[in-house]
Amino acid sequence: MRQLILAALFAAASSTAFAAADDTAAAKKPTKPAKAAKADKKTAAPAPATAPVVNVALRDYSTAFAKNYDTLATYLSTPIAPPAPPATPDKKDAKAPEVKPQLPQLTPEQLADIRWKIYKDTSPYTTGSDEAASKQALLDAWPKYEPLMPQIRQGAAGLQPTLSAINTALANLVYLEKPVALRYIVYVDTFKPSYRSEWDGTHLNFYFPLEQNFDTMLLPFTRTLSRHFLANAAVWGDRPRSLVELIIQEGVAAHMIAAVIENQPAHVYLGLSQEQVQQLTASRKDDLKEVISRLAEPAPANPSVEQLARYRYAGWLLVDYLQKQDIKLYDLIRQRQSDLVRGAQLATGSVIRAK
Repeated sequence: MRQLILAALFAAASSTAFAAADDTAAAKKPTKPAKAAKADKKTAAPAPATAPVVNVALRDYSTAFAKNYDTLATYLSTPIAPPAPPATPDKKDAKAPEVKPQLPQLTPEQLADIRWKIYKDTSPYTTGSDEAASKQALLDAWPKYEPLMPQIRQGAAGLQPTLSAINTALANLVYLEKPVALRYIVYVDTFKPSYRSEWDGTHLNFYFPLEQNFDTMLLPFTRTLSRHFLANAAVWGDRPRSLVELIIQEGVAAHMIAAVIENQPAHVYLGLSQEQVQQLTASRKDDLKEVISRLAEPAPANPSVEQLARYRYAGWLLVDYLQKQDIKLYDLIRQRQSDLVRGAQLATGSVIRAK
């Protein structure tokens, strides 16, 4: 397994200036990991030669919804007139003129039933526990679909360039060394908050409702995907064994988000409130002094909300510092605990000494 002895990179740590990151920190643009330097093999690990594999399956219900919506709209826009009475033939052997069938007028109940069938047949889930409430939600939503139909007609094709770019950037940050399986479920819902993600045992599934603002889904999508990729790449998997691994895990996850979603305050990347980060910034030196001697301890099984916030913010500061020393995220998450503890102790000391 590739190793990086962090201590060698911190020989001059005590003299390195460091400004503590605060809630106004801006993210850097993602860059491709640099090639391994020809330096001492103990201090730099070579990058993998092969690119990570992210397998994406797709279930796109939106195109069927759009097709049926357009068919119904065409039907409803067709004039309905009573059939003309057949002409009386002049002769016994003359044929009556052909009368074309007319479109029947739909009653409000029939129209509601047709819309409900379109919705049920083109949605991954519909009624929940209250079908009447779902039908009312659809009745309220239907008039709102028309201005959104251009993006709905694009379906998954309209989302894939952005999602693919995020996949690639995050995978490169941690250098996935084994394939991961994702599935995108794209559909039209009734404007209720319905973006979500779930693990089904083989795929990490993401549900994208196309009638909603796609930009609002990018942060939770990136947060979930960062955690998933990190769990697949880190030497500790999804279960940090020590406090230092927990702190580094939280810091790396936040910086992965910051690398692909730019110009957000730190509390957004950390998943904390602005007030929490302000308090943690004010107490950071005391908090880090308390943490520095405990880095080798086992990771707490059930940290409190307050503890997790402190560890997350400590990780944000430490990983920020380590990246400024040109330590890559993909190397940082592949370290022996002893090396990680030593390197984190030196980095924490530098953060504490900073003004």
